Amino acid sequence: MEGSNRAVAANALSKTGWVATTKNGMRNEAEKAAYAERKRAEQAGAPYQGVAGHVPDATWMGKGEPYEWHDIAKRVNSSLVGQANGYPIGYKPAKFEIEYPPSN
Repeated sequence: MEGSNRAVAANALSKTGWVATTKNGMRNEAEKAAYAERKRAEQAGAPYQGVAGHVPDATWMGKGEPYEWHDIAKRVNSSLVGQANGYPIGYKPAKFEIEYPPSN
C-alpha cells in the first residue's frame, strides 16, 4: 500500500482515473515492462522471488510502467489486480488502504 500511496502523493496516477487495460493494448505494454524488469533484476544478480509487480497496478497508472516495482507473490499480485478491476472506469482514489481482517 505504501508504494501506491507514494504514487498518489506524487500525483503520478492516471489523470483520467482507473483505466481498463484490456481495451487499449496497455496490458501488453505492462507485461513487456514486467518482463524487462525481471530481466534487469536477474542481470543485476537480484532476481525476483515472486513476480515483478506494478505498484500501483497499470490500471491506476494508465500506462505499462509503474511508479515502483515490487517483488510480490503471484497470488497477492493477482488478488490486487482483481480488486482493482472492481472499480468503475474513471475512479480516482485519494489513497490506498488495506482492511484486515476484511469486513463482510
